[in-house]
Amino acid sequence: MSERRGLGFFETVCAVVVGASLATIPDYVRQGNIENKVDQLLQRPAIELRTENVIGGNAPEKFYEIAGKRVYLEIDGQPVDNYVQNRE
Repeated sequence: MSERRGLGFFETVCAVVVGASLATIPDYVRQGNIENKVDQLLQRPAIELRTENVIGGNAPEKFYEIAGKRVYLEIDGQPVDNYVQNRE
């Protein structure tokens, strides 16, 4: 019986294929992460500071409109905290 030394052709090819696959996986993962981050940045909703009389008082409201939702800074010309305290 002959004694085998080292890897045969098939084992060598398999080892090279597996090694190359493992070596390239991080590149694909990194590329996917970069593409996801770019997509997130491009899809960031527009933020717009608006001044309108939308509640119905005498003075206009100042608010940010973000993706269709409003974040009020002033209501009826006064800071939100003052407006809420006066309503209580």
